[in-house]
Amino acid sequence: MAKITSLEGYAKPGSVLYCDIRFWVAHSGIYLGDNLIAEVTDKDGKAYIRYAHPRHFLTRLEDERAGKLKEGGKIYIACGKDGNSLGLEKVAQRARTAVESAGSRARGKEYAWIAIDNSELNCHKFSVGCLLGNFKNECWDFSCLENKIRGTYGEFKWLHVEIG
Repeated sequence: MAKITSLEGYAKPGSVLYCDIRFWVAHSGIYLGDNLIAEVTDKDGKAYIRYAHPRHFLTRLEDERAGKLKEGGKIYIACGKDGNSLGLEKVAQRARTAVESAGSRARGKEYAWIAIDNSELNCHKFSVGCLLGNFKNECWDFSCLENKIRGTYGEFKWLHVEIG
């Protein structure tokens, strides 16, 4: 597969994305269009909601701050059985609102790898919040995110693009 620099033409606004940050840790976000992804990352113990380009999405924030931006990697896109990306504009709009609005229900939370209560947030809980319109949800892990994608779109599969 050829390496690409843009998700345009592969993902659609509102598509759920994920990448492997390290070994067994998956990181998820919402594609917004224009090669931008809404994501939540850990910034000094707080949930930091931001726009990211694909290479930034692939890189842990602490590595990015140290100037160690990843050169590339695989980004997985939730797709239907036909191989076309799944996404809804209302999902993308919820993600944009969470990034841009100081009053967003997703802002000001503690970051937690395992976000077990509503005072905490992680990337999967954020992605499910955008998908369902409810940031006070019980999803803190990747398997729960996958179940909520199935509940929204039906059966799906992950297809990847190689960023380079």
